[in-house]
This record gives sequence, structure tokens and C-alpha cells, in this order.
Amino acid sequence: MSLDEAQRKGIVLGLKDATGQLRERLDIDELLFRHPKTFNLFLLALAELQDETKSNKDKMGWFQIAGIHGLPLQDWDGVKASSTGKGSYCPHGTILFPTWHRPYLAMMEQTIYNKMLTIAGKFKDSDSWTQEVQKFRLPFWDYLRPRGGNTRFPGVKDRKYGTTGYGWDFSVPYILEVEQVMVYMPYDDSRPDKKESELQLINNPLFMFVFPQSNGLKDKDLDYINFQASRINTVRQDQNFSGKCNHQLLNTVLAQSRESEVETLLNLLYLPYYKDYAIFSNKAVVNKKATVFGSLEGLHDDYHGLTGGNGHMSRVPVAAFDPIFWLHHCNVDRIAAVWQAINPKSWFPDPEIPGKPTETTPLLPFRSDEKSFWSSKNARRVENFGYTYTEIQKYKSGTNLQNAFMRKYAWSSQAYNRQNLRPVIPDEMKPLPLKDSPVFQYTRGTLDSRLSREIQVVSTQEISKSIVSPTPAFQHRLLATPELSESQTVLNVAAIEGLNAPVNVKEPSQIDADISRGPPNQGDKHLLSGKPPGTDILRQWYIDTTVEKAAFNGAFTIFYFVGDFPSDLSLYATAPTKAGTNHIFTAPAEACDNCGQQAEQGLLVSDTKPISPILLDYVGNGALRSLYPEDVVPFLRSNLHWRAVGIAETQPALSEEVPGLEVAVSASVAWLYPENPVPEFVGVQAYPEVTAGRAGGIAEAGA
Repeated sequence: MSLDEAQRKGIVLGLKDATGQLRERLDIDELLFRHPKTFNLFLLALAELQDETKSNKDKMGWFQIAGIHGLPLQDWDGVKASSTGKGSYCPHGTILFPTWHRPYLAMMEQTIYNKMLTIAGKFKDSDSWTQEVQKFRLPFWDYLRPRGGNTRFPGVKDRKYGTTGYGWDFSVPYILEVEQVMVYMPYDDSRPDKKESELQLINNPLFMFVFPQSNGLKDKDLDYINFQASRINTVRQDQNFSGKCNHQLLNTVLAQSRESEVETLLNLLYLPYYKDYAIFSNKAVVNKKATVFGSLEGLHDDYHGLTGGNGHMSRVPVAAFDPIFWLHHCNVDRIAAVWQAINPKSWFPDPEIPGKPTETTPLLPFRSDEKSFWSSKNARRVENFGYTYTEIQKYKSGTNLQNAFMRKYAWSSQAYNRQNLRPVIPDEMKPLPLKDSPVFQYTRGTLDSRLSREIQVVSTQEISKSIVSPTPAFQHRLLATPELSESQTVLNVAAIEGLNAPVNVKEPSQIDADISRGPPNQGDKHLLSGKPPGTDILRQWYIDTTVEKAAFNGAFTIFYFVGDFPSDLSLYATAPTKAGTNHIFTAPAEACDNCGQQAEQGLLVSDTKPISPILLDYVGNGALRSLYPEDVVPFLRSNLHWRAVGIAETQPALSEEVPGLEVAVSASVAWLYPENPVPEFVGVQAYPEVTAGRAGGIAEAGA
């Protein structure tokens, strides 16, 4: 079957059969930098697919493909979504979560590819442009790859000013922040003054999606989900409902959350209980007595919440309309594929569990041919869709792949990298020099004027010392501004009330100290007796949470703080004492049949949030003596707080009124040997006394 025929019939052919080639998906900056002409066609294809006069009419257009994920409440191309007519095919909170999104991504990938072919054929030099299309696979957004150097954000390292610094900047890729881009376009008779060899300015289709004015989303559908953000275009981190993206705020929350998310990623790839696919794949509680319980879906949910805030990415029914959704999910698929290569034998439960999805459950509405649908069984291998990822191609051994992935990301984690406060960034992770890329070759002043509203540059003498000193190979993400010296840094901090206020923590009370009394604090050195020289201890602390998925009948976020926190809910996201968040990415029962069924079942979901980063910052500033339990347990009893907040709500919920909410604390210990990047897991210990007796905490210690 040809790709054109597959598009007409709504069949996810994948680019394996369409092209006969296996190509690597790349980080979006890599695609932009290494294949600029391919990226040019990618932007033109997106712009045409998003055209508001066309996208809502074509079943393989942007609007209808994005609508598969939620709104509008209608079946896609005649494929029945549910018996209730509520639409939404998404199997969030089930074992199908990773594999369902695989043909979904492939559908968008082949649609973009097909459109790129059409556009390439319109250039006078169509052969060379068509060759560029062959290099395309959907790019991903690697959240944990630095995009520049030196950043500062709200934190506790400097208690006097409530800020923390780092030698690298992990902001969203810059191509996602600019409203307009420069592209080469095919000659058009209606614009005879424009030459193919001249760059032309267009609205950036990666910045936002503008909803069709007719036959688009209906107000009654949006009212179903109590949607308060823009109904004109997608927005990111629009906390004040201005209808505009706030990338400065987005970059701030990304910077704050980054180190905890690094630990989450690495833990998913090495801790033994994540080797079970049923646990790794999704947030549904498998064993309520488990001590640490995260998942790929949990990591995925976090970035939906971090990216969206009160905007579209935080809400299941409308998330897929934002172009960043596809880059985000491509990275989730990449992590899943790497995990699969490391754990090739772990899969769906065998024997099957009655009433639960199996590997042969149809992944609706994705047709594999005219009579069948994709299933997890035939979507198990990414190669079946004609793509792969660099790490999988490069490392054929699961052990070698695991080692390489750990080296690729562990360098930026204090917990994993305790002995090296000037971590060495791997060459493959260094920011790319993008300022000369064609897409950014604006006429004078275009880029500068935008950046002047987005980023301030200040001298390091005006702010307190970073955790990591500026690296010698300092690179920054500003694309059309003078080079910054090592004495300067990007102040990537949103304007928030009280940013320069001191960070306050309480000394443990005598009661807390008595409850937490354990063996004398010997530190960790005695544990290393008999270990090879250079061995270190990886002690990680976690906040483990279970809650009913339908607790708010829609998406909500649980914020965790270690220390005093703002009374104003709007300041939660950038509070210096924020230790992490747990975003529950779900839809109202009225807009999602799967969510409605899970609500009726009282489905519990779980997540774990590493809090070692903020604890290590407290150790660094002297507020906490060590990560040893005798120090941490009373410290957390006095200073750990949590609040659950529904999306767009103005007040947090009372913890005792949140169905199923149970917040607990645990810690794991592993050996870090000098020549092995993968830790050797030793064990995990629960500390119920930290939250015992508190609203939303453990009912009673020892329970």
C-alpha cells in the first residue's frame, strides 16, 4: 500500500513500509542543526497541516489527529470510541499507555512526512528537497539536555535570597519559544517577488496551534471540562489566563524540577522493581504495600503539568493540539524503547489477568490495515514503524545501553555525582550552536526585541554563588546577542513576589526528634567498610503518594514543599522550597469513557518524587546535617508540606477531603562503584513516622 493510499484510508502504515528505511529520531535541536533543509520542510508541513481552513476537515489533518486524544467528543473516522459516545480513546492509567501512543505518534509522523513530500515536489530543485524528506523522523524534546549555560532560579541553596544556580540551562528548546521563523518556500505565482533562494518570515507552527474558527472545538465541549484557558490558541504556563504563552515561567519550573526528574529517569532504568513492565508502564497501583512507586506514565504526567500549568498541555482533552505534545511524547516513547532494550523479556503479565488489557487488545482507533487495528503485540518493536533511536542503534547489548544512558544523564545529578561539584558534561549533551541556523536569520532587531522581553542578563557579582561555578566551556542559548563572559549568567527566574525573601525552615521539635530517634548518627562511612576505594553511597529520599485518579474529576497537581511555602496558590509553582510536583493527568468523567470507568472503580494511582536534590541543597547551606535518616526524618517531620490543587482552582483542597490521598516518605540505598555508572541496589526503607497522623499522611506509623 502506498503512503498516499494509507493517508486516504486512515491507516497507520508507518514509515518502514512507506520508505523501506529505518531512520533515527533525533532531539529537535539535533534535527534543526544537522539537517536544516529537512527542518525547513518540517516547519512548512506543520504550517500547512495546521491551516485553520483545512485542518478540521481532513481526518489526517492536525485538528482531527489531535482530537483523537480527547476533544471534540466524537468518534474518529467511524471508529467507535466507547459505548457512551464520550469519545477519547486514551488508555491512561492502564498497561496500554506506552504502546497506544506509539501508533499515535506514527500516525502524525507519516502525515507530516507525506506533507513534506508534497511540498518538496513544488521546489524547482525538487529532487534535492525530496532527498531531504528521507532524513525525517519525528523529533523529540529531551527535557534533560542543556540548551545553554549558567542559570539561576528559585531554590534553597542560598537561603538569604531564595535562589539556586547551576552551570547549565535546561530551558525548553529555543525553537519552541519564538513566535516566527525564517524559511525557504517553493516559488508561488501569487508572490512573484519572492524567490526560493530567499528566506521568508512565517508564524512558527511549533509555538502554538490556532483553533479553527468554524467546525472546531465547541464551547459546550470545553465547558464539560471547565476549561478556562484560551479557546483561540494553545498556551503554555499561562497562569493568569492572558491567552499568551509564558515561556519564562515555563523555563523556571523546568529548571526547578530538572534534578528530581533526572533521578526519576535513572531510577526507572536501574531499580529492580521497575523491571516489571506492569509497574514501569503506568501509574495504576499494582501493589498498595509497595514502598517506592513511580512509572514512565508518572514522568510523562509531570512534564504535561510542568509544560502546561493552567494551559492546554495540563489537560488530557486538549493537550495534543499543542505542538510540544508530539515532541514530549516522542521522548516518552524513546525512554520506553530504551527500557525495552534493557529489559527485553519483561512484557504484559503471563498468564493474562481477567478483565485487564492484553497485548492483543486493539489500540483504537489506529488501523494497521483495512481490516485490523494495531495492538501492543505488533507495536512492541519501534522498528515496525520505520524508526529507532540513537542509543538503541549504537548499543546492541542491554547492559552497554544501560551504562551509556546512565553516563549520559547522571553527570547533572548531585545524588549520582556527589564527588564532583564541577560535573563534566558528555560531548553528546553539549548545547548546539544554533545562532547561525537559517530559521533564526531574522532581519535586524526581530530576535533581539523578543529576547529583551524574555531574558535578563545580570552580573554574577549581583547574585549569590551558584552550586556549580560557570563551566570553562560556557555556552549560552541566546541566539542573536553578544557573547556572554563567564562572569555573567542567564537569570531564568520568573518575577514572583518575595523571591529575595529568606528561606525559612524549622528546627525539629523535641517531639519530632524523639519520634525519629534511631541509632547514633555514624554517617555513611562505616557502611563502606570492605568496599573498593572510591565507592560512594547513593542514598535517595522520596515522597511516595497514592490518590484516587478521579479525586478532582479532572487534572490536578500535588505540590510538595520542604520549608515554609507561600499562602498564595499562584506562587506555588515557583516557590523556592518546592521539592517537586505530582501531576495527575486525567480528564473529567463527562469527557472520557476510560476516565469515567476508572472513577467508578475508585482507581488509585501512585507516583514517587525524589527529594534528594532539595535535601542536598539544605545540607549545602547548613540547615540539614546529612542525608542520614537520624537527620532527615525529624527535619521532614517539621518541614514537609503538601497541597493538592485542581487545575485552574484558586484554593488548594483540604488534604483530608482528597479521596485516597496518602503521602509517605522512603529512602533507598545503593552502591556507586568508581568504574560502573549503574548503581548496585541495596535496599529501600519506609519512614511512616514522617507523615503519620497528618491529614493526607500515613494513618499511623507502622501501618
